[in-house]
Amino acid sequence: MQGDDIGELSIRNRAVGSSTMPHKVNPSLCIEIMSRVPEMSASLSVLLEWVVTIHERDSALHFGALEQMCIDMAQVLSCVEGLLERLVVHPGAMLANIGRTRGAVFTEDVTVQLADRLGRRSAHELMQQTVALMTIERLSLSDALAHDPRCAGVTLPTMDEAIGEAPQMVDACLARLGYNA
Repeated sequence: MQGDDIGELSIRNRAVGSSTMPHKVNPSLCIEIMSRVPEMSASLSVLLEWVVTIHERDSALHFGALEQMCIDMAQVLSCVEGLLERLVVHPGAMLANIGRTRGAVFTEDVTVQLADRLGRRSAHELMQQTVALMTIERLSLSDALAHDPRCAGVTLPTMDEAIGEAPQMVDACLARLGYNA
């Protein structure tokens, strides 16, 4: 999300970035999180085997796997905390990216509206055709819908309607984590 083509997020970091691209901030915390989590999941089979045999014999040898998972999880949580502290959100870039879709991000909402009269599968197929028309003709979703009489009466959501309760949910989650929204 921090790439030049998207730019919705960035990471505050005083460390040297990429040696070949000075403008780039290497997402080292993200890389560490993404590499440790699969390693932790690989240990699950060992622990699941332990559940089956724990009552039959001494299984102290499994404590090592459990201990390592706890250490790895603590490191992942520490990285996530550090990442959240350094994360910068760019709402303007998010809105610009939504705008670049020319309304295509609202096709799910339109599909739901059309499903009532056309059926779910037919509505889905119509939206696929509509997006193809948008791409070929460089139309907005609104203009593409106007070309098809089956879409008469369909309304596109406002940005506030499309976002719904997401901001309140994010704020509540951050508050539970101890971050001020």
